[in-house]
Amino acid sequence: MSAYVVSKAHIDFLVQAGLDLAERVAGGVSPLRWYVTEPKLSTDYKRGQPWGPTAQAHARSRERELTLETADRVGEMLFKENEKSFDHCYDGRYKEDLEREPYKFERREEFIGAIWRVDPTQNGRVLPKAGDEGWRYSKTKLTPLAVLSALSGYQYQACEHPEWEVSEAHAFCMKLTRRCISILTEGQTWAVYGMEDVEGGVEDAGEKTRPRFFRSAATA
Repeated sequence: MSAYVVSKAHIDFLVQAGLDLAERVAGGVSPLRWYVTEPKLSTDYKRGQPWGPTAQAHARSRERELTLETADRVGEMLFKENEKSFDHCYDGRYKEDLEREPYKFERREEFIGAIWRVDPTQNGRVLPKAGDEGWRYSKTKLTPLAVLSALSGYQYQACEHPEWEVSEAHAFCMKLTRRCISILTEGQTWAVYGMEDVEGGVEDAGEKTRPRFFRSAATA
Protein backbone atom coordinates (compact mmCIF):
# COMPACT_ATOMS: atom_id res chain seq x y z
CA MET A 1 0.00 0.00 0.00
CA SER A 2 1.01 3.66 -0.17
CA ALA A 3 1.97 5.67 2.90
CA TYR A 4 2.49 9.26 3.90
CA VAL A 5 3.62 11.13 7.00
CA VAL A 6 0.69 12.69 8.84
CA SER A 7 0.61 16.41 9.59
CA LYS A 8 1.89 18.00 12.77
CA ALA A 9 -1.72 18.92 13.55
CA HIS A 10 -2.62 15.21 13.41
CA ILE A 11 0.07 14.44 16.01
CA ASP A 12 -1.06 17.44 18.09
CA PHE A 13 -4.60 16.04 17.96
CA LEU A 14 -3.52 12.66 19.31
CA VAL A 15 -1.32 14.13 22.02
CA GLN A 16 -3.98 16.64 23.05
CA ALA A 17 -6.52 13.81 23.14
CA GLY A 18 -4.30 11.81 25.46
CA LEU A 19 -4.03 14.82 27.78
CA ASP A 20 -7.66 15.92 27.68
CA LEU A 21 -9.26 12.48 27.87
CA ALA A 22 -7.16 11.35 30.82
CA GLU A 23 -9.12 9.58 33.52
CA ARG A 24 -10.45 11.76 36.33
CA VAL A 25 -9.86 10.18 39.73
CA ALA A 26 -10.30 11.30 43.30
CA GLY A 27 -7.79 14.03 43.98
CA GLY A 28 -6.94 14.87 40.37
CA VAL A 29 -6.18 13.32 37.00
CA SER A 30 -4.58 9.96 36.26
CA PRO A 31 -2.32 10.45 33.20
CA LEU A 32 -2.60 8.17 30.21
CA ARG A 33 -0.07 5.36 30.77
CA TRP A 34 1.20 2.53 28.57
CA TYR A 35 4.03 0.01 28.59
CA VAL A 36 6.84 -0.41 26.10
CA THR A 37 7.22 -3.95 24.86
CA GLU A 38 10.04 -5.97 26.39
CA PRO A 39 10.42 -9.72 26.96
CA LYS A 40 8.88 -10.77 30.26
CA LEU A 41 11.19 -12.17 32.91
CA SER A 42 10.54 -15.65 34.25
CA THR A 43 10.57 -14.11 37.74
CA ASP A 44 7.70 -11.81 36.78
CA TYR A 45 5.47 -14.82 37.42
CA LYS A 46 4.90 -17.10 40.37
CA ARG A 47 2.51 -19.99 40.23
CA GLY A 48 -0.56 -19.44 42.40
CA GLN A 49 0.24 -15.73 42.88
CA PRO A 50 -0.91 -12.65 40.93
CA TRP A 51 2.70 -11.77 40.12
CA GLY A 52 6.26 -12.78 40.79
CA PRO A 53 9.02 -11.02 42.78
CA THR A 54 10.27 -8.87 39.86
CA ALA A 55 6.92 -8.09 38.21
CA GLN A 56 6.21 -4.70 39.76
CA ALA A 57 9.72 -3.31 39.32
CA HIS A 58 9.89 -4.57 35.74
CA ALA A 59 6.49 -3.03 34.95
CA ARG A 60 7.57 0.33 36.38
CA SER A 61 10.70 0.31 34.21
CA ARG A 62 8.54 -0.20 31.10
CA GLU A 63 5.86 2.33 32.00
CA ARG A 64 5.48 5.56 30.04
CA GLU A 65 2.98 8.34 30.61
CA LEU A 66 1.65 11.43 28.88
CA THR A 67 1.78 14.74 30.73
CA LEU A 68 2.53 18.29 29.64
CA GLU A 69 6.15 17.59 30.56
CA THR A 70 6.36 14.52 28.31
CA ALA A 71 4.12 15.75 25.48
CA ASP A 72 7.03 16.78 23.23
CA ARG A 73 8.74 13.39 23.64
CA VAL A 74 5.53 11.48 22.97
CA GLY A 75 4.73 13.50 19.87
CA GLU A 76 8.26 13.05 18.55
CA MET A 77 7.99 9.30 19.18
CA LEU A 78 4.73 9.16 17.19
CA PHE A 79 6.23 11.15 14.33
CA LYS A 80 9.33 8.92 14.16
CA GLU A 81 7.24 5.75 14.01
CA ASN A 82 5.24 7.15 11.10
CA GLU A 83 8.47 8.20 9.36
CA LYS A 84 9.95 4.75 9.92
CA SER A 85 6.90 3.25 8.20
CA PHE A 86 7.14 5.70 5.30
CA ASP A 87 10.86 5.06 4.86
CA HIS A 88 10.36 1.29 4.90
CA CYS A 89 7.44 1.43 2.49
CA TYR A 90 9.44 3.38 -0.09
CA ASP A 91 12.82 1.78 0.65
CA GLY A 92 14.45 5.08 1.62
CA ARG A 93 13.79 6.78 -1.72
CA TYR A 94 12.22 9.94 -0.27
CA LYS A 95 14.33 10.76 2.78
CA GLU A 96 14.18 14.44 1.90
CA ASP A 97 10.44 14.32 2.65
CA LEU A 98 11.24 13.38 6.26
CA GLU A 99 13.14 16.56 7.07
CA ARG A 100 11.40 18.63 9.75
CA GLU A 101 11.92 20.51 12.99
CA PRO A 102 11.87 18.54 16.26
CA TYR A 103 8.31 18.11 17.44
CA LYS A 104 6.94 20.55 19.99
CA PHE A 105 3.40 20.09 21.25
CA GLU A 106 1.00 22.89 20.40
CA ARG A 107 -2.41 23.05 22.04
CA ARG A 108 -5.02 23.99 19.46
CA GLU A 109 -8.54 25.32 19.74
CA GLU A 110 -9.57 24.13 16.28
CA PHE A 111 -8.71 21.21 14.03
CA ILE A 112 -9.70 20.56 10.43
CA GLY A 113 -10.68 16.98 9.64
CA ALA A 114 -10.36 15.50 6.15
CA ILE A 115 -12.21 12.40 5.00
CA TRP A 116 -12.25 10.38 1.80
CA ARG A 117 -15.07 10.81 -0.65
CA VAL A 118 -17.57 8.00 -1.07
CA ASP A 119 -17.73 6.78 -4.66
CA PRO A 120 -20.67 4.39 -5.16
CA THR A 121 -19.24 3.27 -8.50
CA GLN A 122 -16.12 1.98 -6.71
CA ASN A 123 -18.02 0.08 -4.01
CA GLY A 124 -16.77 2.25 -1.17
CA ARG A 125 -14.27 4.92 -0.27
CA VAL A 126 -11.60 6.01 -2.71
CA LEU A 127 -8.56 8.06 -1.76
CA PRO A 128 -8.56 11.12 -4.02
CA LYS A 129 -5.45 12.17 -5.88
CA ALA A 130 -3.64 15.39 -4.96
CA GLY A 131 -5.87 18.34 -5.77
CA ASP A 132 -8.94 16.16 -6.20
CA GLU A 133 -12.12 17.81 -4.96
CA GLY A 134 -13.09 14.44 -3.46
CA TRP A 135 -11.57 15.41 -0.13
CA ARG A 136 -14.16 16.63 2.34
CA TYR A 137 -13.02 19.10 5.00
CA SER A 138 -14.77 20.22 8.17
CA LYS A 139 -13.94 21.55 11.59
CA THR A 140 -13.33 18.68 13.96
CA LYS A 141 -13.93 18.71 17.70
CA LEU A 142 -11.83 16.60 19.99
CA THR A 143 -14.30 13.88 20.93
CA PRO A 144 -13.71 10.17 21.61
CA LEU A 145 -15.24 9.23 18.24
CA ALA A 146 -13.08 11.72 16.36
CA VAL A 147 -10.00 10.49 18.24
CA LEU A 148 -10.75 6.87 17.29
CA SER A 149 -10.94 7.92 13.65
CA ALA A 150 -7.69 9.90 13.89
CA LEU A 151 -6.00 6.94 15.59
CA SER A 152 -7.14 4.68 12.76
CA GLY A 153 -5.71 7.09 10.20
CA TYR A 154 -2.40 7.38 12.03
CA GLN A 155 -2.01 3.62 12.49
CA TYR A 156 -2.76 3.04 8.80
CA GLN A 157 0.25 5.19 7.94
CA ALA A 158 2.55 4.00 10.74
CA CYS A 159 2.15 0.22 10.39
CA GLU A 160 4.19 -0.37 7.22
CA HIS A 161 7.26 -1.89 8.87
CA PRO A 162 7.83 -5.20 10.67
CA GLU A 163 8.39 -3.75 14.17
CA TRP A 164 5.15 -1.79 14.34
CA GLU A 165 3.26 -4.13 16.66
CA VAL A 166 6.03 -4.07 19.29
CA SER A 167 6.61 -0.31 19.04
CA GLU A 168 5.86 2.24 21.73
CA ALA A 169 3.62 4.08 19.26
CA HIS A 170 1.47 0.97 18.91
CA ALA A 171 1.20 0.66 22.69
CA PHE A 172 0.21 4.34 22.95
CA CYS A 173 -2.48 3.93 20.28
CA MET A 174 -3.91 0.84 21.95
CA LYS A 175 -4.12 2.60 25.32
CA LEU A 176 -5.75 5.73 23.90
CA THR A 177 -8.17 3.53 21.96
CA ARG A 178 -9.18 1.71 25.15
CA ARG A 179 -9.61 5.04 26.91
CA CYS A 180 -11.96 6.33 24.18
CA ILE A 181 -13.98 3.12 24.24
CA SER A 182 -14.26 3.32 28.03
CA ILE A 183 -15.61 6.87 27.80
CA LEU A 184 -18.08 6.01 25.05
CA THR A 185 -19.41 2.88 26.78
CA GLU A 186 -19.04 4.15 30.34
CA GLY A 187 -17.38 0.81 31.09
CA GLN A 188 -20.69 -1.01 30.78
CA THR A 189 -19.55 -4.09 28.90
CA TRP A 190 -16.27 -5.23 30.43
CA ALA A 191 -17.54 -8.82 30.50
CA VAL A 192 -20.53 -10.42 28.79
CA TYR A 193 -22.81 -13.19 30.12
CA GLY A 194 -25.99 -14.88 28.99
CA MET A 195 -29.15 -15.14 31.07
CA GLU A 196 -28.37 -18.80 31.64
CA ASP A 197 -25.17 -17.81 33.46
CA VAL A 198 -26.87 -15.69 36.16
CA GLU A 199 -28.82 -17.36 38.94
CA GLY A 200 -32.37 -16.04 39.14
CA GLY A 201 -31.98 -13.50 36.34
CA VAL A 202 -30.95 -9.88 36.67
CA GLU A 203 -34.23 -7.94 36.73
CA ASP A 204 -34.50 -7.66 40.51
CA ALA A 205 -31.09 -8.77 41.64
CA GLY A 206 -29.39 -5.37 41.50
CA GLU A 207 -25.65 -4.89 41.76
CA LYS A 208 -25.14 -8.04 43.83
CA THR A 209 -25.94 -10.30 40.89
CA ARG A 210 -22.98 -12.55 40.05
CA PRO A 211 -22.58 -15.26 37.43
CA ARG A 212 -22.93 -18.69 39.01
CA PHE A 213 -19.55 -19.81 37.69
CA PHE A 214 -17.63 -16.81 39.05
CA ARG A 215 -15.38 -17.85 41.92
CA SER A 216 -13.18 -15.38 43.76
CA ALA A 217 -10.17 -16.34 45.85
CA ALA A 218 -12.25 -15.73 48.96
CA THR A 219 -14.93 -18.27 47.97
CA ALA A 220 -12.81 -20.83 46.14
